[in-house]
Amino acid sequence: MKIVIAGAGIGGLTAGAALLRKGFDVTILEQARTLGEIGAGVQLSPNATRVLYRIGVGERLEGLACEPPGKRVRLWNTGQTWPLFDLGAASRDVYGFPYLTVHRADLHEALVDAVRACNPDAIRLDHKVESIVQKDGRVEVQTVSGATFEADLLIGADGVHSRVRRALFGADEPVYSGVMAWRGVIDASKLPEHLRTPYGTNWVGPGAHVIHYPLRGHKLVNFVGAVERDGWQVESWSERGTIDECLADFDGWHEDVRTLIS
Repeated sequence: MKIVIAGAGIGGLTAGAALLRKGFDVTILEQARTLGEIGAGVQLSPNATRVLYRIGVGERLEGLACEPPGKRVRLWNTGQTWPLFDLGAASRDVYGFPYLTVHRADLHEALVDAVRACNPDAIRLDHKVESIVQKDGRVEVQTVSGATFEADLLIGADGVHSRVRRALFGADEPVYSGVMAWRGVIDASKLPEHLRTPYGTNWVGPGAHVIHYPLRGHKLVNFVGAVERDGWQVESWSERGTIDECLADFDGWHEDVRTLIS
């Protein structure tokens, strides 16, 4: 069976690696001209790591990821702390697989290598899906560059503006949810010792929350600050802001949150 996958992100690459290992003929079409380091931290619960181990990626991630012993909740203004739940050994004991935190770039690179280990030519860069035609039980995919691919099956993993979804179900534009997120990765060596915690931490406050957890063998700390905001007009995964703007959104929050931002 010939399978085409639109999109070489986390989902597309995972599907591709799994199908290639089962002997299917897989081509992954990716619109980007190069595969670079994009994104920040990703939390992988046991249902995800189970799949990654089965496609040969889990062992590699163990050397790149962190395995938090648990999660904690802290109050936005006082810093009062409560245990949320245990992870670490508890996750392995209950579910058989670990709960990991990993840099998205490390996960993406591991998945790319897993795909190319099965077929070095499976990923086709600079191939953005333009149109899809279904006929006689097969699907024909044409890219913006003019290339055509025929397959028995097409998997859409091409993101929020998916051409595959549009072809099947018509236009469905994304709508702003009312929440925007500040994201960043911090050099852990620049933080005070108590913020270099192995735990995942969730801060809760009025109209906002903050999440931080370790990455890359505790050398980095991932930061996410989600804020309710009206009238957001920018549609982007990577719109840049300033530290001062982020600090303003968390004015009055505990000094630990503001230290992370600074």
